[in-house]
Amino acid sequence: MSRRGDSSISRRELVGVMGASATAAALAGCVGLGDNPGEQDASGVPTDAELSDSLQIWSLGTQPDGLEVVAEQYVEETGDDVDIQVEELGYGELHDSQQAAVAAGDGGPDAGAYEGRWTNQLIGTGGLIDLEDELDEETVDGMVDWTWDMLSDDTGDGRYGVPIDIAPVVTFYNRELYDQIGISPEDIETYDDVIEYAAELPDDVSWMGMGSGVLEWRWEMLLRQQGGEVYNEEGNLMINTEETRRAAELIKELYETDTAIDEEEFTEPWVTGLSGNQIATVTSGAWMAGALIGTVPDMEGQWGIHLPPAVTEGGGRATNHGGSNMVIPNHKEPETIARAWDFLDFALTNEEQVMTIAKEAGIFPPLESTYDDDWWEQGQEFFGGDTYEPIVDVATDIPTMRLTADHREVYDRMGDFLADYVVDNYDSAEAMAEDAEQTLANDLGREIA
Repeated sequence: MSRRGDSSISRRELVGVMGASATAAALAGCVGLGDNPGEQDASGVPTDAELSDSLQIWSLGTQPDGLEVVAEQYVEETGDDVDIQVEELGYGELHDSQQAAVAAGDGGPDAGAYEGRWTNQLIGTGGLIDLEDELDEETVDGMVDWTWDMLSDDTGDGRYGVPIDIAPVVTFYNRELYDQIGISPEDIETYDDVIEYAAELPDDVSWMGMGSGVLEWRWEMLLRQQGGEVYNEEGNLMINTEETRRAAELIKELYETDTAIDEEEFTEPWVTGLSGNQIATVTSGAWMAGALIGTVPDMEGQWGIHLPPAVTEGGGRATNHGGSNMVIPNHKEPETIARAWDFLDFALTNEEQVMTIAKEAGIFPPLESTYDDDWWEQGQEFFGGDTYEPIVDVATDIPTMRLTADHREVYDRMGDFLADYVVDNYDSAEAMAEDAEQTLANDLGREIA
């Protein structure tokens, strides 16, 4: 098994209705934290600035589809003569270029989307506008509460952006393959069930694809599902935990029982496996619905949706994989910052605009009041009439997970430790977790909890 890097397939090509923000790409060319964040010492939105007559927004996936529609609504409702440009960037370019711009205090977008699990790192540069004083209580309370954990600094202070989407995890399944072995979604409650029923599939069919090059996101997803944490309240590392060891052991077991094949999502073999009825399920964030629709459109009606399996019997089913935030760099001119906030306030805190983005871009919103919208109860033809209700059902049950400015590095390097464990470079999951925890603590200067 080998560690692989960024998938070269454009997400916009793959994502149709429910896909925007998450992929398991490993990123390169990071800008060091602590670099000069910019010459201006702006911490909040200027109160006396005029609004700029232009706004440049960077986003990814299908987000532009929704943001462009809302931008037109914004211009119409405000009556302002403002030119709003929404640009789509590739996953790696969006994050690397934006991080470089914020760290240097020069260039970049006026407002940009950023991966949720890594936003704390961007906050750590000191280069973002704190929106704490702008966000009203109704908005703060109206969002899924853990989304704000991704937007505070390492002390828990500040709100350095607004969440645009989250990604509750569900399992998408091939109905024909379930029918072949005589099971229904209700038969799948735990990963033990998955391993048992995977053994009944034909020899050339696997339950799932699981790329060994991106095991970090599988670890994080399973860890969170068990209520595990990576850091305690003081920011000390918590890697060598029961939850991490159990996640690692499960990942290895899925390979050893041939439940999972070593195929990374969005690679050609993975796509061929889906279309050829050789991969039975995909357990991933809500955005994967759109990816499936865009990737295997000829399989309309053949796929369905159910809750993801629990790690252990009676364990939680809810977890998250992906999601993103919109942030404003503080090195921009005051009138540009003021315009950026005015637009984000319009686009991301009102039910009408939030649902417009959800429907147009196919992303799942963090604003809980939108979960009562009838749209989620509508049957989806591609999924054989299944609705998106399972996604709504787990959204508010997702455990909180603390994140820090170092999480991007911890996250990426955990994939290496896990891959080494899978190929027996460690005698046990505990040995792997202990080594990972000590190594990361030494390299990052963090204490071990």
